[in-house]
Amino acid sequence: MPYDQAVSLLRGYYNRDAPTRDTANKPAWKIEERSYFLQHIHDNTPATGGAPKLLEIGAGTGQDARFFKDQGLDVVATDLSPEMVRYCRAKGLVAYEMDFLSLKLPAASFDAIYGVNCLLHVPKTHWDPVLAALKLCRWMTRDQSTLGSMGARIPRC
Repeated sequence: MPYDQAVSLLRGYYNRDAPTRDTANKPAWKIEERSYFLQHIHDNTPATGGAPKLLEIGAGTGQDARFFKDQGLDVVATDLSPEMVRYCRAKGLVAYEMDFLSLKLPAASFDAIYGVNCLLHVPKTHWDPVLAALKLCRWMTRDQSTLGSMGARIPRC
């Protein structure tokens, strides 16, 4: 399936499913991994006098982004679904409608990048460009960049 078609189908699905996802309970393993990642950020982000800045890719309705913001991080959320972005903004988050291949954010502006269950949606035919885009995410991070991937516990870009 072409990437644009996959994005269009996913956008439609997540736009329709946003209300259900926003009220769903988060599984315990995701809460544990999210806490692990938060601790990793605190342990590995140099003190700059400001809050560590986090980019979340595939933020959904913003539950994790809001958690990180409540824990003192400066968070920017992205999702391919405009409805999901609307939910993020309703939670007081800075949020943008972007997919993997349209991440347009300032260079060296994040201390960490976080994503949960979003790579599974990438068609096999687009793994190379998406992985290349994620490698480019490093340019969006500061020198001590951290990339988080739920379940895999990947500590560095």
